[in-house]
Amino acid sequence: MSMINYKTHEVKKVLVVDDDPDIAELISYNLNAFGFEVMAVASGKAALSHVITQGMPDCILLDIMMPGPDGLETCARLRGLSEAARTPIVMVSARSALEDKTRAFSLGATAYLSKGELTMAGLLDCVAQVTSSYH
Repeated sequence: MSMINYKTHEVKKVLVVDDDPDIAELISYNLNAFGFEVMAVASGKAALSHVITQGMPDCILLDIMMPGPDGLETCARLRGLSEAARTPIVMVSARSALEDKTRAFSLGATAYLSKGELTMAGLLDCVAQVTSSYH
């Protein structure tokens, strides 16, 4: 199944933000195989720069534990941009404590996936759902 909006023939764009190149590559590969257009960056700073220079994607997958600004701070900064108001931000993190999830949602995360419990099918389903619901 391809993630193409058949009314406009636009491919859904996903920004993957993870400082672990192996995880970013695995997620990107699977999203590409499912029909998404994917761009991956390795930091919150690069994510903010990307959305300012390249425009807002249809969905952002954001790791929490990254050097300088971490994923939570990046989420808050993204939500501060008017063009990001309706863009789904899916936190994908090794952290699975309730407080981490609560903080992420309070800062504007749309969904939260724990890497320890993550399957590619679950990730693809989540991204497909949020990109369909929010755009």
